[in-house]
Amino acid sequence: MGPALGYSRGGFSTKIHLLTDRQGLPLGAVLSAGQRHESAFFVDLMDEVLVPQPRGRPRKRPEAIAGDRAYDADWIRQWCADKGIESAIPVRENMRDGPGRPPT
Repeated sequence: MGPALGYSRGGFSTKIHLLTDRQGLPLGAVLSAGQRHESAFFVDLMDEVLVPQPRGRPRKRPEAIAGDRAYDADWIRQWCADKGIESAIPVRENMRDGPGRPPT
């Protein structure tokens, strides 16, 4: 548990990154140091996912994900597209005035 401890604005802490289904039941979790950004652990969290199936082995990839603005990064959107995962991640406020269409 040593690497999952670190200093943040609130002091010495740990972050729990939790991925849930639409009912709020956990599908995967990762611990990190308090000062680390959420997006740095996106792939680690997605690798922990086990989506239960009515029969057989659990799936490793969800059909779709929804995240907050902390996950608004081109590489995350591309990773989801490469895996065939639909993503619903809002665009950060400071990124809306950029060139081109906003990401969907």
